[in-house]
Amino acid sequence: MSPKKLARIQKDHSLRREEILQAAASLFCKKGILATTMDDIARELKVAKGFLYYYFPSREDLLLALLAEGWKSFLSIVESQDIPRNREGFLLLLRRLIEAYNAQPYLYGALFQLSPQAGSLFPSEKLKTPEKLKKRAYALIQKRLEEDFQVSDSSHLMRNIGGILFGYLRLGREKKPISADEVLDTVNKLLPPVASSLLTPKRGKSGRRDSPALPDSSEMGER
Repeated sequence: MSPKKLARIQKDHSLRREEILQAAASLFCKKGILATTMDDIARELKVAKGFLYYYFPSREDLLLALLAEGWKSFLSIVESQDIPRNREGFLLLLRRLIEAYNAQPYLYGALFQLSPQAGSLFPSEKLKTPEKLKKRAYALIQKRLEEDFQVSDSSHLMRNIGGILFGYLRLGREKKPISADEVLDTVNKLLPPVASSLLTPKRGKSGRRDSPALPDSSEMGER
């Protein structure tokens, strides 16, 4: 088989796999995990059920793959090395998450809706991979908040981080540019103490605080 033909086959396989994940995510969110069957997913895609089993041995495997890929993508953004460790950087991180949601709404939307359901349906061993990725991402966000901002109760924030981040992501559903002010306004509505901390960076070595002015939308672009 020529390299060109092999590359085309691999691309087709990847696209079909993504189509299955997208359809499954939509049905899982609408009907619930237990109420969604492989037959439902096959009907949604207008394919034979055997086609699904070629890619995923079971509904459970499909769900676990969806969660693992979602958290892996989420973590890759949180781990980005080019995001500054300051107020502007934190808002840039949120902006990138919103952009990622716009690109794959089914994947990111499913994370916060399906993770709690999956946790109550499957033993922890089954969820080991997605949970490991999720905990890593949350730990990095918590570390950023604790080290870069005056967040007195980061544990309270992290208990609510899923809902807060889902709120950010929903802002991007209309696919319009979101300014730093809009993001901060959402933070203020969801958890006022976080908004206050974003406006009060920790003191530097000199004992002086950085300026509390927020960047405008033009300053929030890729750096």
